[in-house]
Amino acid sequence: MQETQITHIQKIEIKGLWSKYNIEWELHPEVNILAGANGTGKSTVLKLIAGVLTGGRFAKKVEEQIEKIEITFNNGKTIRVSIDITSNWIKSVDVGPRANEKIPVFDLTDWEKTTGQSWGPLDIRNNLPIVSIVSTFDEPIRELYKTIEFQAAPKEVETYLDFLIYQTQRAYLSYQIDLGKKFERAILNEKESTDAKRLRETIYGKKDLFYQTVNELFQETGKTIESDKQNEIAFRQGSQVLTPYQLSSGEKQVLLILLTVLIQDNQPAILLMDEPEISLHVEWQNRLLDDLRQLNNHLQIIAATHSPGLIMLGWGDNVTQIEKIIELTKHQ
Repeated sequence: MQETQITHIQKIEIKGLWSKYNIEWELHPEVNILAGANGTGKSTVLKLIAGVLTGGRFAKKVEEQIEKIEITFNNGKTIRVSIDITSNWIKSVDVGPRANEKIPVFDLTDWEKTTGQSWGPLDIRNNLPIVSIVSTFDEPIRELYKTIEFQAAPKEVETYLDFLIYQTQRAYLSYQIDLGKKFERAILNEKESTDAKRLRETIYGKKDLFYQTVNELFQETGKTIESDKQNEIAFRQGSQVLTPYQLSSGEKQVLLILLTVLIQDNQPAILLMDEPEISLHVEWQNRLLDDLRQLNNHLQIIAATHSPGLIMLGWGDNVTQIEKIIELTKHQ
């Protein structure tokens, strides 16, 4: 009997957040909005989810300690991370490959180096959906971001948001090559009565929708999206051609979010977004979730926000107030 494919997260449990809170959150397969006042832990919850799913940094500060986090998927599989909060070391992962190993909680990528095992049980790790994390806070480039890849970026890349767009454009070029290969294979497989137009609409439909959506959003400023000579994204405004790095912060932000979802190629995916409404026009906020779900019909969105605009168009039932799922630990 074939096992159910992992397509989305079903439940999140966090024990001992900041050594005093427990969180239990049942998730919807499509859209999940975590709302609450600043400082209540919304961003921390998203960061912890991202850390478990990607094996990246698990906590940014010492005070963001947890005792245990469990992520359960739609097929019942669970990733568990147990942590000794007194020393801030990982005690075990799942049923504990080499449970006595001690790995600093701050960088779970060291788990593979120390134990020789992939982060997370292989039957889960190898079958996870695509995990995308979008941070749209526009800030100057810091030394942390001045990597070899940054040195290769165009001179117009001046902020962290620019750099994220630059990275995503590299993936977009690969995505376009893959579309071309799919189209060629489809033509070859259609041995009789090949309908090239129908095949093109099927294969390039999401990319066409992406262009249409961006043009609708940017219509007020007279910008239209196109490709430059290197097949990268550019914009035309009258007779002027603009790079993505010349857009406003809000335009860069929405471009990054939409492009991130497009290159998922309509595959099962989880998108984590922290306050995506920052710098977005209210009308853009109103349509963002629907636009993303149309670009990828198999997308689970998990977002932290305090924007009513983001949930006005039919997603009110998908909002969870963090105060409703957080409780003090018994020893408090």
